[in-house]
Amino acid sequence: SSLELGSNLSIGKQAFQKCGSLKTLKTGDNVSIGLEAFLSNTKLETVEFGDDITIGENAFRGCYALKGTARNTWI
Repeated sequence: SSLELGSNLSIGKQAFQKCGSLKTLKTGDNVSIGLEAFLSNTKLETVEFGDDITIGENAFRGCYALKGTARNTWI
């Protein structure tokens, strides 16, 4: 599944932790991603960020399907 988030928002601590079916994530601009927000999303393959993003500690820890980054996108 995929998740597309708007702009000017905050994703709380552990908000999407262990979402087993999440494969893609896209955010708008001015987004804050909290501590461990996407922890252990083992199927998450692609993350595309807008501009002005703040990422909390261990936000994507355990997301083993993420392979690298390109521009504002993690693939």
